[in-house]
Formats: sequence, structure tokens, C-alpha cells
Amino acid sequence: MIKIWDKKESINGVSAKDFLDSSPFFKTCNEIILICNEDGTVTNVESATILRNRLKLDNLTSTLEVGKKYEQYLGDQNNKIEEQHKNEKTDIERLQEDNKRMKVELENTQKSLAEMMNLISMQGTPTT
Repeated sequence: MIKIWDKKESINGVSAKDFLDSSPFFKTCNEIILICNEDGTVTNVESATILRNRLKLDNLTSTLEVGKKYEQYLGDQNNKIEEQHKNEKTDIERLQEDNKRMKVELENTQKSLAEMMNLISMQGTPTT
């Protein structure tokens, strides 16, 4: 959820004055965007001007539209991270399968080697 902050409303229980005193950068911002989660908790406080530059939006883009684009950008970034995480899991699973396969191959090689050693030792024993 996107809100445009009026510099009067408290943010997550912190008064506007206390917030601005602890974050003086926002005192000079004309347009401030609040990104909120489902229960209304503010998760991000952003300057619309900085977001316009970061997202390469023109100055005619409304503050609300900037907030929506930023929210979409954050969602896209989260999706990329989730996809990378899935790929990492897939890579781990593939490596685990490779490890199992190589273990079986090693066991089979060891058995073959033991059989060959047994045959060699039997051939070296004279018969009467």
C-alpha cells in the first residue's frame, strides 16, 4: 500500500516531529512516499524525487504513481530473489543427486576391483 506522507501523521507510532528530528533529510523533501504492508505498518520511507531518478521516471510522474512503480520494483526484486533461491535449491539437489550417483559408481568400482584382485590371486596359486 502506498501513502503520500504529510509530515504530520505518525509513522509506526513515532510522532512526525520525532521522525523528522531523527531523519533530517526528510525535512527538506517536498514529496515523501510511505510503503506499507498489509496491516498498515510502514516498511519504507522514500523521497519521491530520489525514486524518480532511481526508477528513471520523468518529473511529470505523479507522486502516487512513483510510489506504485517503486512498489512494483520492490515486488520484482523479491521475485528475482525467490527465483535465485529456487535455482540454488535446484543446484543443491542436483549436486546431491550427483553425489549419490558417484557414490554408487565408486562402490561398484571397488567391488569390481576386489573381484579382479581375487581372480589375480587365484591365478597365481599353483594347482596340484
